[in-house]
Amino acid sequence: MNKNLYLLWAADSTSVFGSAIYTLTLTLLAINYSESALAAGSVLFVSTFPYLFLGVLGGVIVDRVDRKKLMLICDIARSALVLSVPLYQLVFNHLPIVYIMIVGFLVTCFRAFFFPANQASVPILIKDKDELTKVNSYINSTNNLSVVLGPSLGGAALIFTDNVPVLLYVTSATFLISAICIFFINFPESVAANHQEENQNKSTILQDAYSGIKYIFRGDIFVTIMIIAFTVQLIIGDGIVQLVFPNLIESLNFDKEQYFGYLLSTIALSASICSLIMGKLNIQNPDRWIFSGYFLRGGCYLLLMISLSYGWYLVIFSGILLGLSFAISGPTLTTILQARTPDDLMGKVMAVRSTIGNITDSVSYVFIGGLISLTGLGSTLSISAGLTLVATLGLLLWWNYKNKQTQNQHSVENLKQTIES
Repeated sequence: MNKNLYLLWAADSTSVFGSAIYTLTLTLLAINYSESALAAGSVLFVSTFPYLFLGVLGGVIVDRVDRKKLMLICDIARSALVLSVPLYQLVFNHLPIVYIMIVGFLVTCFRAFFFPANQASVPILIKDKDELTKVNSYINSTNNLSVVLGPSLGGAALIFTDNVPVLLYVTSATFLISAICIFFINFPESVAANHQEENQNKSTILQDAYSGIKYIFRGDIFVTIMIIAFTVQLIIGDGIVQLVFPNLIESLNFDKEQYFGYLLSTIALSASICSLIMGKLNIQNPDRWIFSGYFLRGGCYLLLMISLSYGWYLVIFSGILLGLSFAISGPTLTTILQARTPDDLMGKVMAVRSTIGNITDSVSYVFIGGLISLTGLGSTLSISAGLTLVATLGLLLWWNYKNKQTQNQHSVENLKQTIES
């Protein structure tokens, strides 16, 4: 790892630390200022809505402009936006839910550009692409450590104050620190950069956006399967974390504001430790790790359902396993996408992934929130577990079928070459 990659790593980790506090704060504000789980889900939905129209276009812009300048602008803008929330409350002595939704909407607009720029920068700053899994695992480990510290400190701070928005002062500062790290990164000239300049002259933004979508869904069947698996998991997963956990904690007669932060920290710490271990491993078949992680998530949802009867310790154990599942499937999915994607499409593909992830997050908030309101926590968790396990099994069988088909085609081609020679 070189100096530039370390700086990007530091910027990403501090930004994730701030984002973890922001997510905790936004979730608590949505729950506190809403009258039901469905209403809270709707607030979170609005905060991710920009990905519907900016996500893919964000990746196109990433492949056309200076990524360093773009990330700097996004960090500074996000810092100012989140800072405005506690300042608004300080000046006007109240905080309208509409203002929370507007800030959440705008923060996501800038994240739609920052995330693909960050993800697309990693392969450019690393010399040996065979090291991608290791680098992604290390980055994921510190990201999860940041997620551990964020909710932990946030939850600890709320012991001494019930003023939730003040946590956003920390988030604002972390985005500024991230911007400082990015300022000192030197991006090397590359063939990909030259190709991006050619694309800028030969194609329109919409044509570029279509090329990224086309590659994912028609260019590489294995990328397609992984993106579908990723989508299915998030339709359920984020709603579980953001809506089921607070309600589950409250049903067990604990303070949801304090213990929700602790539980998020437990999940992230588990993921961080697992990611560090994975960084030491020589992973040859990342697809197996991804599907194993997805099966483990389904099992965690079943354990959470059982925890309704057996208490807090089983919730903690489920959180630990859920963290393991995130670490097993997350970095390996990133590696597969980075390794199989051409450099000139990297920003677009990462943006499509991010867009799909955030749109499905939005759907998850409404879907899981609706299930909780209509059926209760137990039924929501049993339905979520069933859908997760069945979908993962089906996609695994599809992956193995296409993999075997590809191997047979290669065998036939090799045989033809042998006969011809």
